[in-house]
Amino acid sequence: MKKRGFDLLSDYLLPSFDGLLALKIRQEISSELSFILVSGMLGEEVAIESLMSGATDYVKNRLERLIPAVCCAIHEAEERTKRRRAEEERERLLIRERMAENGSPASCRAAATPSSPWTPIGGSPT
Repeated sequence: MKKRGFDLLSDYLLPSFDGLLALKIRQEISSELSFILVSGMLGEEVAIESLMSGATDYVKNRLERLIPAVCCAIHEAEERTKRRRAEEERERLLIRERMAENGSPASCRAAATPSSPWTPIGGSPT
């Protein structure tokens, strides 16, 4: 499921474990992961606490809400990825622009990218 932008779905009551602990572990791994808490016993206070702690959504009693909640989480994850990529590209272009303004020779101008530390302008990644 991760490739489609959705990552974690947790029941609130688990043997020797609960949804808030699962959410805490998710936060330690990556706050970018989507997380939906599901329970028939989830109280309003716990639901609010889960959202304030970074849960994407929660579903209580009405499992027909689960599919729309998952679809929304997937859409939100895709949008976060698009924004992150756009920001990375913007930063890369700003670096290139600053280097060009400083008069760096074309062969030495480079910009950092997530996949490669340096990409020569007009060239391929090294």
